[in-house]
Amino acid sequence: MTRKPIIFERDALMARRQRRLARLMRLGVVLLVLLAMALASAYFHLLLSREEQAARNRLRTFAELRTSALSRFLSSRAQETALWASQADMQQLARQFIDLWRQMTPRERARIRRMLAPAARGKAGADAAASLDTTRTDAMNAYLALHRKSLADMQAFLEHHGYADIHFITPDGDLVFSVHKHADFGQNLALNGSIYAGRALGQAFQRALRLISPGMVIFEDFQHYPEEKDPPRAFFAAPLLELEGGKIGVLAIELDTRPIDTMLDPKGALGPDARIYAVGPDLLMRNNLPNAPQPTALARRVDTPAVRQALAGQMATSVWRDGKRQRIAVASPMSFDTIRWAVVTEMPLDEMRAPYQPYRHLWMASLALILLLGAALYWFVRRD
Repeated sequence: MTRKPIIFERDALMARRQRRLARLMRLGVVLLVLLAMALASAYFHLLLSREEQAARNRLRTFAELRTSALSRFLSSRAQETALWASQADMQQLARQFIDLWRQMTPRERARIRRMLAPAARGKAGADAAASLDTTRTDAMNAYLALHRKSLADMQAFLEHHGYADIHFITPDGDLVFSVHKHADFGQNLALNGSIYAGRALGQAFQRALRLISPGMVIFEDFQHYPEEKDPPRAFFAAPLLELEGGKIGVLAIELDTRPIDTMLDPKGALGPDARIYAVGPDLLMRNNLPNAPQPTALARRVDTPAVRQALAGQMATSVWRDGKRQRIAVASPMSFDTIRWAVVTEMPLDEMRAPYQPYRHLWMASLALILLLGAALYWFVRRD
């Protein structure tokens, strides 16, 4: 009897099936890992997209709220201008200044202008300019007496309502009263009347003089006034109308940028580098940014796709590179009277994404964990 060992030969077909099964199992592990990574990526992509849209909606909400607040502010100033132009006491004061101005000769008016304009700038002779003097004519003394009597009340009026100045202008275009006397005081604002006729207050006067109904008001957008070196000023103007329909003159309310600066200050609500500003049709800012080293109103130009679309009447969002950082802005259109502004909420893109940045880290960690588990499973399958 032979003692040779019995050798069981493996069926070749079975071996091929086993190898095929092993390959399929390894492929299945790979596909399972890829599917898990795809599902995790899709989940986090959807989550990040929702967070991104929520952040953009927050910027949009801020822009819409500031647009609404700015529109209400301008509308309230227009309504106040119409109210003052129709108030009996204001009309009476304007009529008195205008009548006394008309009683003076051109030489007397020039003397009044030389006396009051330097005094309003704090120069020597302020007391003398407001006092009566026998060397002056009766018309001059009457004008100076009315000016001295009403000036303190008008200063309190400006401070109470937050106006920069108030102006009375004759139908012929002479600026006969303002609280803060500047180079335009006593000048003629009618067309071709003086160099100030083509500037902000002159344009406001000429448009307001054409109005014929009570309650009608015009708005003149911000310009450097009275000189190019001076800060920006805007004007609301309305005609002073008599009951019979005649025109006493024009009342103009002067505004500076301070109320708008306060209104458009984000106050840290969006982040340390966020900005909210209004841009006019000339692509220049209409407010001063907080903590800016230099004034930005009518000094900084903003030409972005969002601003241009907003000036065309469409809400818009744009992303652009500003130096080393990307910034995102939402611009909302605002229309008032005959002008349109873009009210923009802007901030660095990385600051906007900072609250949900941990989701990105969690996404990368989940992908790394899936790869690690998949590699371990692949190793066990291959070893078996």
